Amino acid sequence: MVKKFQNNEHGYLAWIEQHPHGFAVNTTKKFSFCKIHRATCSYISTYTLNGPRKPGGFTERQYIKLCSSNPKVLERVGGSPYLEVHHKKFLARGGVDTVKNARALCPNCHRKVHYEMNGSPA
Repeated sequence: MVKKFQNNEHGYLAWIEQHPHGFAVNTTKKFSFCKIHRATCSYISTYTLNGPRKPGGFTERQYIKLCSSNPKVLERVGGSPYLEVHHKKFLARGGVDTVKNARALCPNCHRKVHYEMNGSPA
């Protein structure tokens, strides 16, 4: 099931709070771009590395959010997947390519994790 939020900051942020492991498509009313993020991604929620930020603008003006607990449902919105696989233990450092060693991250969060881990991009 996909939940659409347009001009509804309170409802959107409540959904994010209730579904921290969910996903949200960040897009415009005309679907001029579509990007899937984890619910806790700082680009589409009040979660940040430095603590909560003031809400505002997530579902206002031209922006809408399409939310679901199932990222597969949201892939169809943009026509292609927007999640990247992050290996908890890097493959180059002996990690294995398994579900247990992997996390699905939006591209922004994936880069952020690599910067936090070793000060350089993926």
